[in-house]
This record gives sequence, C-alpha cells and structure tokens, in this order.
Amino acid sequence: MKQRTNIIPKFAAAILTVGIVTGLFIGLNSANASPSASISFANFGSIKDWKAESSRSMVITTTSGDKYRATFLNNCHSLPFSDTVGFVTSPGGSFDKFGAVLVRDQKCTIRSLERIG
Repeated sequence: MKQRTNIIPKFAAAILTVGIVTGLFIGLNSANASPSASISFANFGSIKDWKAESSRSMVITTTSGDKYRATFLNNCHSLPFSDTVGFVTSPGGSFDKFGAVLVRDQKCTIRSLERIG
C-alpha cells in the first residue's frame, strides 16, 4: 500500500522562505536608499537657478546654495533647449518627487529628487 505524503507543510515552508528572503532584500535596499529630498518654499522664490543635464535630468540651485538633481519619468525633449521652465509644486509650496516641470508644451513628471550639494 502506498503512503500519501502531505505537501501542504512543504509548500507553506517554501512560501515562508520566499517571504523572508524578499523582506530582507527590501529592508536592505530601503536602508541604503537616500531619503527623498524636498525644496521648501519653491513657489515663493527659493529656486534660484536650474541647468539641464540632459532630457532626463536637471540640476536645481536654491537661494541658499543647495543643489538638487531632479530625474524625470519621461524624456523632457525641450528641456536642453529651453530658457524658461515652470515648477509644479505641492499645495504647501514645496517641490519634491511628486512635482513636475513644465517645459514649453510638455509636463515632465519627477521620478526622483535628491540633494547633491
């Protein structure tokens, strides 16, 4: 007579192992990630200057001399050739990773904003 084995405990152990490994991986990555930056009072003139690095990123300088790199979700094709941009801020007036940059007729959504100096 054949003996039946119950695969449920083995399956549960495999799922638990995958969950633990995934949790450790996420925890290690978030510990090494730099916190998201924010430029306060951007709608009141705290942004002094900006420079396009490419169609995918720009460097923003504040009136206090801090520098930030904004990286976009999409290509901001007109950015390298534009003299003016508009900054879309939060309702509180800060510019962060939830903002956007308006360049000519294109809205360039921010993917990340990090302080670089």
